[in-house]
Amino acid sequence: MTGERIYLYDTTLRDGAQTQDVDFSVADKIAIAKDLDRLGIDYVEGGWPGANPTDDQFFAEAPELTRATFTAFGMTRRPGRSAANDPQLTALAQSRAKAVCMVGKTWDFHVDVALNIPREENLDLIRDSIAALHAAKGEALFDAEHFFDGYKRNPAYAVSCIKAAFDAGARWIVLCDTNGGTLPHEVDAIVREVVERHGIPGDNLGIHCHNDTENAVANSLAAVRAGARMIQGTINGLGERCGNANLVSLIPTLMLKLGYETGIRREDLHLLTQLSRAFDDRLNRAPNRHAAYVGASAFAHKGGLHVSAVEKDPSSYEHVAPEAIGNRRQIVMSDQAGRSNLIVRLRDIGMAVDSKDDRLAGLLDLVKQRDSDGYAYDTAEASFELLVRRELGEVPHFFELLRFHVTDERRYNAVGKLVVESEAVVRVRVGDSVRLEVADGNGPVHALDVAMRKALEPVYPALAKVSLSDYRVRILAAKDGTGAMPRVLIRSARTDGNEWSTLGVSTNIIEASMEALVDSYTYALMKSDAQPV
Repeated sequence: MTGERIYLYDTTLRDGAQTQDVDFSVADKIAIAKDLDRLGIDYVEGGWPGANPTDDQFFAEAPELTRATFTAFGMTRRPGRSAANDPQLTALAQSRAKAVCMVGKTWDFHVDVALNIPREENLDLIRDSIAALHAAKGEALFDAEHFFDGYKRNPAYAVSCIKAAFDAGARWIVLCDTNGGTLPHEVDAIVREVVERHGIPGDNLGIHCHNDTENAVANSLAAVRAGARMIQGTINGLGERCGNANLVSLIPTLMLKLGYETGIRREDLHLLTQLSRAFDDRLNRAPNRHAAYVGASAFAHKGGLHVSAVEKDPSSYEHVAPEAIGNRRQIVMSDQAGRSNLIVRLRDIGMAVDSKDDRLAGLLDLVKQRDSDGYAYDTAEASFELLVRRELGEVPHFFELLRFHVTDERRYNAVGKLVVESEAVVRVRVGDSVRLEVADGNGPVHALDVAMRKALEPVYPALAKVSLSDYRVRILAAKDGTGAMPRVLIRSARTDGNEWSTLGVSTNIIEASMEALVDSYTYALMKSDAQPV
């Protein structure tokens, strides 16, 4: 364990914003900056002052960060202008940021072709800009754009660029793999040469890897092992093209595997999973279940042999404790499940069943059969619990859905606007009475939900505290086209914050949806200790 300090620089609010289909509002930027600050990231880059109205407003309303250094991003002065007369350098100097990171060319090919200026003039741009912002802010960073490609083509010139920045007062020299094609062994060799042969101290050296997210993580770790002491990256590897180095993957590796210290306190590391998933929620996208460390499946165990071993000692199949990063162990029920999986899952739902109980064999066969029919209980814990408890006769008979039908009508309304309306009719037996309800809705599933609530809530008021928070459909046999088998997953939430998932499977998507809805209502009533009428 090294105990050495690694600094973390987050570029989500700029590099991450360049991702296709990502568009941060000012409120988004403020919330993300606060989350990163709470976690303990060293530098939070807010964006580029003057680049667009959103960044301008964000810098005008920038939150006060207590742990992170709020940083602005820009570029070296333009050719033909002095540092004092460059508008974008002025915007950087006048921003509320406490530090400034400037990008400059270090690949002679870009200097010759993109800037089309003498190479010595490019060195002047770097020196003047760093010196001016160092004087204005006290801390300036230099992003050495295309450094690795430049070094491989012309090492002497690439090094002269970063030395110009370092000599002008740059706190950090960040070596950028901008095109994203450098491999870890190349990063290792080049960083070592920069430190050992060219005299840039590791304590002033950073790394920023773009493009292939997984390769970017490997490159970042290679740079750290070679002497660099700062990593730039984004939450969940967000970025243009294939992404950036994923800080969510890097942080646990640095702290738990390699023993480096960061600005994140050990007791705060558990916030990482929450931050990663909340970020995806803000982008209205499903979190990657298979993400390293923080994914819902990162500590999932499916094979019976695995579960049996994990029960004896989790380290047999887990490289770190899931709780350390705020995640949790998951025992998956499927057609590969063994008796050990089932016992663990039963214990998780509060059912203590002896390993020699004769009912286990029947339950295991039932779960495997249902899985082969398309019921994926690893993502629907509430439906799994209901399946087991129904088989054991432990689910109260709250209601019975007798029949339902849904109609959709596409028509022009009274003001001539084309609309589509859904109407649902349900017949439900509750106790000794049969209730018939009709409801309109925004689509067939919503109409069914409203009609069912009209039938049930007067008798079971606990359902008024339950709402549907997510609805997803997956086609199980896409080769069958429109005749394929859909699986519907519904996520429900109670006002106290508790959430659960239920599912339904049928060749009819409305029937599958209704099956998931009925399971959701039943589970909510069972967990609220409601009594059947």
